[in-house]
Amino acid sequence: MSVRSVGGLTRGVAHDLNNVLAAILGCADLLVMRLKENGPALEEAREIQRAAERGAALIQQLLALSPQTPKSSAPHLRRRAVRSRTGSRKKCSKRR
Repeated sequence: MSVRSVGGLTRGVAHDLNNVLAAILGCADLLVMRLKENGPALEEAREIQRAAERGAALIQQLLALSPQTPKSSAPHLRRRAVRSRTGSRKKCSKRR
């Protein structure tokens, strides 16, 4: 494979993973908002948030190594999760 095709594959996988992480983070954010008391469930929801943020950082590192990746194409997980909250809320609610 050429460097160009590896870069394209890397960007495609990073984009798909970013979409998955945005949904996970959106659902975790909703859980944190709903869980008002300090307790094990709230801490577990916060751990999900931290794990999704770590995943986003890994994606940014992958994209930094990928040739021909403009800086502006790095994922902005938090912004995307906020934009998609309405859809995430519906999806998360259906999974109960």
